[in-house]
Amino acid sequence: MSFYGKASKPKYRAKLFPAGDYECRVISALEKANEDGEAYIEFEFKVREDVETNECKGQTLKKRFRQDSEGHYKENKINEFACACGVEEGEDYQLEELAGACVICHVSHFTDKTTGETRHYISYLRESEVGDTAQTLNADEFATISNDDIPF
Repeated sequence: MSFYGKASKPKYRAKLFPAGDYECRVISALEKANEDGEAYIEFEFKVREDVETNECKGQTLKKRFRQDSEGHYKENKINEFACACGVEEGEDYQLEELAGACVICHVSHFTDKTTGETRHYISYLRESEVGDTAQTLNADEFATISNDDIPF
C-alpha cells in the first residue's frame, strides 16, 4: 500500500521557556553525530516535578556543544557542567556518569537574526539547591522470599 499526499511544513513550534532558573535532573550526557557525521555533545535535562517552585514541570531542555573548525569542544564549559553535576574539580569523569545528577539550569533568551524568532538556551548550570529528593531504599525494608514460595 502506498501513501500519497502533499508535503507541508510542520505546524509545531517548541514552547519558549521563561528565562530563569530550573531545578532539573540530567537525563543523559552523550557524544552523538548528526546526519552529516558532525560530532556534538548533548546534555538532556528534565525539569523536576518534585520541586514546587519549578515552572514547566516535566518538560525537557537540551544543550549541545559542537566542535570548532579544528575538531575541539569547549572543554572548559563542559567541565563546568560536570562540576555542577557533582564531579570534584580536577577529577576524571565520563559523560555517561553525569546522568541522574540534580542541577539548576539557567535559561536565557536570544533572538535569531535570520528568522527574528526568540529562542531559549541554557547559558550555565549550578549545583542543585534542593538536592536529590528521591527516597533512598533501606536494605532492612526488603522482604525475603524463600524458594518454597516459587510455584515453578
